[in-house]
Amino acid sequence: VDLSTGDRVAHFAEIDANITEGDFSDQALILRPAARLRGGGHYGVAIRSSLRDKAGVPIARSAAFAALVDGGSTGSARLDAQRTAYTSLFAQLATAGIPTGDLTLAWDFHVADDASLIATQLAVRDAALATVGDGSAVPLTIELDEAPDSRDPTIARRMHIAYESPRVVGTNFAGFLRDGNGQPAPQGTSTAVASILVPPCATAANPAKLVMYGHGFFGDYDESEAGYARRFANETCSVIIGGVWRGMSTANVGDAALALNELGRIPGFSAGVWQGIIDFMVLAKMAKTQLATEVLVDGNGDSIVDATRVHYYGISQGHILGSTLLAFDPTMERAAFNVGGANWSMMFERSKNWLLYSQPLEGAYGSQLAALIGMQVIELSFELIDGGTVAPLALAGQVPGAPAKQYLMQISRDDCQVPNMASAFHARSLGLPLLQPSVMPVFGLTEVAGPQASALVVYDEMLEPKPPADNTTFGYDNDAHERTRQWSATIEQINHFFDTGEIINTCDGACDCAAGACGTRP
Repeated sequence: VDLSTGDRVAHFAEIDANITEGDFSDQALILRPAARLRGGGHYGVAIRSSLRDKAGVPIARSAAFAALVDGGSTGSARLDAQRTAYTSLFAQLATAGIPTGDLTLAWDFHVADDASLIATQLAVRDAALATVGDGSAVPLTIELDEAPDSRDPTIARRMHIAYESPRVVGTNFAGFLRDGNGQPAPQGTSTAVASILVPPCATAANPAKLVMYGHGFFGDYDESEAGYARRFANETCSVIIGGVWRGMSTANVGDAALALNELGRIPGFSAGVWQGIIDFMVLAKMAKTQLATEVLVDGNGDSIVDATRVHYYGISQGHILGSTLLAFDPTMERAAFNVGGANWSMMFERSKNWLLYSQPLEGAYGSQLAALIGMQVIELSFELIDGGTVAPLALAGQVPGAPAKQYLMQISRDDCQVPNMASAFHARSLGLPLLQPSVMPVFGLTEVAGPQASALVVYDEMLEPKPPADNTTFGYDNDAHERTRQWSATIEQINHFFDTGEIINTCDGACDCAAGACGTRP
């Protein structure tokens, strides 16, 4: 219940399905909000007497909670000191239609206000970008330059570049670098890398789009120059600039295992991902300035790209981290997000990747309940890099120093790597509508016809096996995560959005790819 308004809060409850035998006293009841809660909000949680145990027997109140209800001593001075607050909570819940006599357990909590939730990120961004200006003077080295691409002659030019980005984090999980007053302060630079693909359509007479490409789960820029990226570059006449999520790339897999094995390292790990976010921001500035005017030029020195706008395309982790990047970035406005989501703690255990990554956590903390609690501890630090944290502010332009954004979010039904539940959480938190016709409804989203400035689009491959309906840890896949981006309708939809700012339906009716509604794919 939102105690400020009396409104019920959309959520769902589940029990941890990973405990199937033995002592069920450690089986957690998990309450999951449907969207990011209101910044600065005051909420009450009420578990009613209708809750039953596995035998169907009503769950009794604890002695302490019964004392709070009845007016007796709880046996705890700290809890007794909260009696006035609980009396107020009981009255507010009763006003919302939940009588005190129907309570098995209740508590309240406050959510940090929006300004507090993004203060650190803004300080890191502003301190870092103050050192790079418009990006035109960032030190740059071209480490590979071949024309055409030696692996694929349909690409006119391929480059690898290295550039100096403000160093915003320390080593060994040290977190953000700070000055003597405790404020974020970059210390020198560190070398970041990127790849660039130039399609043959890019000429001075026909300047190509500039598209930043965010790679997937613990990947690298090799994804941004692989077969799909090359196809996308040619079909959309886009120069693809692929950055690296330093802090959460191939080089950081070991760091992730260490942090999961010792949660005290998690705050430093989360801060470390902001190095990659800053790298992308610097790269976007460079794309509009020195890359456009000095590197992406023809033999006469004329630019072959349209430098008036830089777009972003992120897949999987590129969607997840890209939504934080875009919200704070001062340069990019339009983003296409594919098969990602928000709310890391929800994504963890509902992704097939968690079967591997859960092992350091469970091995260190000994029980399923401890691991589950650990996931929520991780989420507290991961709010720095969770798109849900800043979601309600992004589209409205309420992030200081960043323009209002437009987002096209494409997801694949029954995705085994990033659960639809996390994608829907992100969409609801952003306030996106659902583009119609849709292959499925999405709770809390209004179905609307195109064109739209921002929207969620659902594609359906009708693939098996489907992911579990609960939070059971699993390790199988069905390829829904990888296939959706390959359809011609998906690429056409992104291209139209980047060119016009409009999201339209490019499928033949609802995007039922299994029925042939999504065009063609290789």
